[in-house]
Parts: sequence; structure tokens; C-alpha cells
Amino acid sequence: MHPTGPRQLPLPAEVARTLLHGLGRATVSGPLDDRPDDAACSPGPAHGVADGATAVPAVHGALPDGTVVLALPADATVRLLPGGGEPEGRALRLCVRAEAPLPDLTLPRAHLEVLGWAARARPGQRAGALEALAATWPITNLLAHAPRHDLLLVDVAEVELHWVGGCVTLAGDDVRAAVVDLVAVEEDALLGEVQSRYGHLVLAVVRGLAALPVPGGGTVRLDRTHDVRAIGLDRFGLTVQALVAGARGAERHVVRLPFARPVEDVESALQTVGTELLTQRACHETCRSSASAAAQDLAEPLQP
Repeated sequence: MHPTGPRQLPLPAEVARTLLHGLGRATVSGPLDDRPDDAACSPGPAHGVADGATAVPAVHGALPDGTVVLALPADATVRLLPGGGEPEGRALRLCVRAEAPLPDLTLPRAHLEVLGWAARARPGQRAGALEALAATWPITNLLAHAPRHDLLLVDVAEVELHWVGGCVTLAGDDVRAAVVDLVAVEEDALLGEVQSRYGHLVLAVVRGLAALPVPGGGTVRLDRTHDVRAIGLDRFGLTVQALVAGARGAERHVVRLPFARPVEDVESALQTVGTELLTQRACHETCRSSASAAAQDLAEPLQP
């Protein structure tokens, strides 16, 4: 909630690492040939996918060391990897598309393309792989049908991230070294609590910001906001959608409220949001009181 703060958004590697932890919807395709040089920043159809390759849905997660875990039907492995269906040493393309966890509103959040080398999970690795998937997915059905699913481990070579912070290519080592944002992982449950507990404070804080620059120049009068909705939460801040009265009627604008310091854990997330909102509202009220007093002093005649 401090626009001049050091971290308004997570780092791209943190976003990529968090998405690979199990957020969003994943599809897998392969085998791959080399991609053309001009394919570096396109979230469109797969580049370099061999003729006849098919993208199939997969359940995804990640081990603590950043190795990606994929669960997909055994017959899909054969279709993706012709020549016996053995994934060892074969390149795969994983796509993850994430939207805000809002059942009544579609808001694209990020698109991630991953290139990596696949291997089938060995018997001693299956328990850890299933545990990684269980971190963000209800896998009761998967466990019941585990013999009919393949568990693949993917060593990430490179990722392309497309999100609000732009488009960036990251090395696998950078993604593996990044921290998983557990607040973002639990965003689905936390957003509803933020809205119900602190909706009135969010409205007061957004109104107190007074103005918001918009693309192409000009500003939006946020003091005319009459409704707000929390649409995003991570350890670095809260994102809200503001309904603002404008010349052409109500307008929707996205407002980012960064935290003074990152949230340390999920358990303190709601408390941190409440504290930040109370502090920022008090700051706005103090600023308004100071401005009012200064204006009154200027209106008084100078004393000899």
C-alpha cells in the first residue's frame, strides 16, 4: 500500500515457481524439436511440437527442489511420446494458464510455457511425487486410479512467463531457486476472507488514494469509488477491482495495494492485510487533516 515501496510485485521467477507448485490448468505436449528464434515470446500455439503431437491435460505440482511432477493417463504418455512411450531423456512442453480464483469473473492472471526433460518416477519416487501433487490438488481419485496414471518428473530447462509484469524468459536454475509464494497458493480461500472482513477498509483506502494514472495519460478519480472487490493476493500485496463513478457511468479499474513488507507465512496473511489497511487509512486521514489545517492557516490574515 506504499507506491514507492521496494517490492510492489513478486519477481518473475517467484511467479513461475509458484505456478509450477500447482496453480492454474496444465497441458503437456511432446516430443519437441528446436523452436524457431522468433517464438521466444508467444503465448499462442505450441512451437516446435512434432507433427502429430497432441496436448493433453495434466495434474501438476513440484518437488521441494523445483522438479515438476506431472500425472497424466498412461495412454496419453504413449500418444505424446511415440516409439514405446518411454519418457526418459525426452523433451516435453508444459503450458500452465492461470486465472484469478473467482467463480463468477474470468480474469487471466498468467501464462507459463515450460521446456524440460522428462523421466518416469521410479517406485521410490512415487510417494514424494504424489505428496507434491497433494499440496494443491485433491488427488483422491488419482490415488484410486494410480496404476492407470503415469507420474513423470520434469527437469525444467527454460520457462517463458507472460503476466502483468511483462514477458520474460527464465533459466530453469533461476526458477528452481525461487521461493514459492504460499499466500498466492492459498489465495482462493484468503480472498473471500479479505472481502468479508476488510471490504470497508479496502474501500476507504482506495478512496484515499485520490487519483490513479491510466494508460495513455490522464488520471481516474479514485475518491469517487463506490465499490471494491479483492481479486488478487500474494505475499507482496493486495489487488482490488474498483468501481468508479465516471463521466460515462461506472468504470472498473484495477488498483494494486502493495504491503510495506512481505507476508512471512499464510497464518499471518489476514492479520497483515488488516494491519496494512488500518495503517493506510489512518495515514490518509492524517494527511487530509494536515491539508485542511494548512488551508485554514493560509486563509487567516497574516499577523503583524
